[in-house]
Amino acid sequence: MRQRDARVLIAILGVATILRVWGNGWGLPFTYHPDEHQYIDSAVAMLGGDLNPGRFNNPSLLKYMNLAWLWLVYGAGRIMGSWPDVAGFQANFAADPTWLYRLARTAFAGMGVVTVAVTGHAARRIYGMRTGLIAAALLAGAFLHVRDSHYAVSDVPAALWVALAVWLAVVLLDEHDDRSAARFLLLGGALTGWAIATKYSAAIVLLPIGLAWLLRPGAGVGVGASGDGDGDGDGDGRSYIDDDIGDDIGDESVARTTRARRDRRTVAAMARRLVHPAVFGAAILMAVAFLSAVPFAVLDRPAFWDDIATLARRGQEGFKGLAIDPSPGWIFYLKSLRWGLGAPLLGASIAGLVLAVRSRRRAGWVLAALPIVLWLWMGSQLLMFARFMIPALPPLMILAAMAVVKAAERMRPWLGRRSARTPSAGVLAAWLAAVVLAPSFVSAVRANVLLGRPDTRDLARAWVEAELAPGTRILLQSGGPELDEDGAFVVERIGTLDLPETPLEAWHAQGWDVLITQSHATDRRLLDAETDAAYQRYYGELESTLPVLATFAPGPGGGRPPFVYAQVYGPATDLWSLERPGPLIRIYRLGLTGAATDTP
Repeated sequence: MRQRDARVLIAILGVATILRVWGNGWGLPFTYHPDEHQYIDSAVAMLGGDLNPGRFNNPSLLKYMNLAWLWLVYGAGRIMGSWPDVAGFQANFAADPTWLYRLARTAFAGMGVVTVAVTGHAARRIYGMRTGLIAAALLAGAFLHVRDSHYAVSDVPAALWVALAVWLAVVLLDEHDDRSAARFLLLGGALTGWAIATKYSAAIVLLPIGLAWLLRPGAGVGVGASGDGDGDGDGDGRSYIDDDIGDDIGDESVARTTRARRDRRTVAAMARRLVHPAVFGAAILMAVAFLSAVPFAVLDRPAFWDDIATLARRGQEGFKGLAIDPSPGWIFYLKSLRWGLGAPLLGASIAGLVLAVRSRRRAGWVLAALPIVLWLWMGSQLLMFARFMIPALPPLMILAAMAVVKAAERMRPWLGRRSARTPSAGVLAAWLAAVVLAPSFVSAVRANVLLGRPDTRDLARAWVEAELAPGTRILLQSGGPELDEDGAFVVERIGTLDLPETPLEAWHAQGWDVLITQSHATDRRLLDAETDAAYQRYYGELESTLPVLATFAPGPGGGRPPFVYAQVYGPATDLWSLERPGPLIRIYRLGLTGAATDTP
């Protein structure tokens, strides 16, 4: 790598780091991501000696990774006298978990930055240095990846495994020696096991590794080997010769015969590779790696399989009866990538997919297969969350970068005919990449600015503590402001979907003074039309019959953007219509005793 290229890569990684750690103290000491507490709180609990995480809706590798660095933190603190024992450490965490969460979030953000580097390296190996740097830059500023790198959950680490799998697939595609290829396949088996132990859907990493094993040189496949250089002329790109069939054969019948023979050889070679001993060895290593990180899949088998069955059922029936989006899953994920990447970057990704599928190059097929299959797989389910497409981002950014470079190469001759000073291919590609990335990058910056401002739940909490008399009986919808249930108020927390099960008259009769709702619950739609109609009617009546004591809105003038489920854990869409993060909080008066009497 030339010095100039190294400096550019360092700058890209620096920007990626800033975007991912900026604002990562959002919400603390409270955690508004629905899954984040599983990874940190369970690791703190396991310091006590019980290594069974208890829940398997998410696999346990990241929980054990958190446990490993927590042991280091605990040991250092004990040496310095910060806590006398594990119980003291756990009490310190319970009193204020902010510092541990920030450490964890920073570590997970670091995984996101490493993903940027690995993605750039894989792209460089396939298409050359220019494409590698652009791919790294595109992922560095991709809003969806930046946004979720702020949380200590599994989606961004899963994308790191995908980036590593893509790199390994490229290595396999370049490997002509059978023994070396077999060793790389064994490594791929272990990598797959750990990927699944991070996030079950990360099993998709099998696809690029398996395809690369089947399509690598010597299989007789009539396509180019791995990729092509992008015209850098710096020796870092790799150039390969297409094996287009029949190009130099004048007689069409001879060409057809040649193609048929090669097709038979291809099928035979791929069949042999499917039963190669390395395949069975990789399967064994995959199982060993998975069980090394999720040992209680065997040690607590009933609980493990119960949670796996629940996940499968939710995929078919939906999450808690929610209609997360009115569109089918395939459309939902395209819409999610639209706001998660921005239209230009999504368009470049799709263009790269089309070019890869139409190409006769193994690397293009390997790159295109993963996002397409993941989209088809996730789109067929009712369990729809935008973050489920994050593992597709590394190959998508490589393909987008390839499309940008090819577009620059085609534009340059056209510009040369109209201008005396034509920019170099590299400069033109960099400008195109900047244009493609700009909306996504601006969204990432805007979201980070918002995360640095007080959340509506924090404002509501401060108002409750300042304005309501001690002893006020508060009915609190989950996902609203965090109130101390053992403090000055009597607080009962009601699930996000449970509130309509009890008529307002019953809450009055039970002596509750105040009701607090939040729009991430009230704006949800349900799969069952009849239940959804009753749900919406309940909240409509609530707003029309109860006096409002206070309202805290994320937008100006009490406004808020249309509900998108991803907003439950941070700003996602309509970022410029927001002033701060959080749902719309409404505080209603149910009774008079102990409640404020003046509506602000």
